[in-house]
Amino acid sequence: MQVTLVSHYGEKPDDLAGLIRYCQELLSFRLAARFRPYQLEQVHGTIIGFEGHQQSGRLLNRNSGEQVDPEALLRFLRKQFPVIEIRIGGFRHWANYGFQSRGTHPYLRSFSIQGKIAVAMGWPVQGDAFANSIDDLRWRFCRDFGVRHKWHNTKDAVDNDFFFVLGRVEESIGPFRLHHAMTEVRTFLSSLDGVLVRIEKDTLRVVAYMDEQLPPETSFVFSVNDPLLTSDRLLSYYPMSDGG
Repeated sequence: MQVTLVSHYGEKPDDLAGLIRYCQELLSFRLAARFRPYQLEQVHGTIIGFEGHQQSGRLLNRNSGEQVDPEALLRFLRKQFPVIEIRIGGFRHWANYGFQSRGTHPYLRSFSIQGKIAVAMGWPVQGDAFANSIDDLRWRFCRDFGVRHKWHNTKDAVDNDFFFVLGRVEESIGPFRLHHAMTEVRTFLSSLDGVLVRIEKDTLRVVAYMDEQLPPETSFVFSVNDPLLTSDRLLSYYPMSDGG
C-alpha cells in the first residue's frame, strides 16, 4: 500500500458537490460511456503524496529519499496545519488574474482532460488576491519533514494547483470530441462567480491505498484527529524495502 494526504474526500459542501456533479453530467453527455465518473465521495483534492517505504524501521520518502518522522508529521497535521481558501471557477478567458498555472491561463487549466483523467482545478486566494499558499505548503513539507512533492523536481519548480479528478476517460476519443467536451466544462466553470472551498485540519484525510484512484472499497481513510491514526499505524501501511 501507499499513503497520501487529501482534502474533501467523502462528504463535501453542497456547492462543491453540485459543481462536481454538474461537470460529471456534462462529460457523461458529451462522452457517453467513454467517461467513467468517480463516486462523489471518491473525488478529492490532493495536498501532497506521502509515498515511501520502510527500511530498517525507518520511513523513507519516495521522492526525496529522506527519513520521515511519522510522529512529527501527524503532530503538524493536528496542531499547525494552516487554513487555505481555494477558488474554483469564475476564470474568464479574457481576464488577467496575475498568475498562470504551468505557463497556462487559469481558464484553460480550470478543466482539462489529461490522458485518461478528467481534471478540474482551483487556486488559493487571500482576500481579493491570489496567493501561493498551496505551493508554499508543499515546500514546507519538504523542508520540515523530508516529504517532497512529486512535481517539485527542481528547486525552482512551482505547483500551486488544487486539483481534483472527476473521472476516467478512454484515450481513444477523437481530438474534436475531446475539445468540445473540455470547452463545455470550461464554459460552465467560467460562468460561475467562483466557488470558495476551505482547506483546513477538519477537511483533511490521510488515505492508505492500493489503487491510486482511492476507491472507498479498497482504501483506508482517517481524519487527522482519529485516535486510530497513530505513528505505528501509519508506518504499517508502507511496504518494506529489500533492506528493511
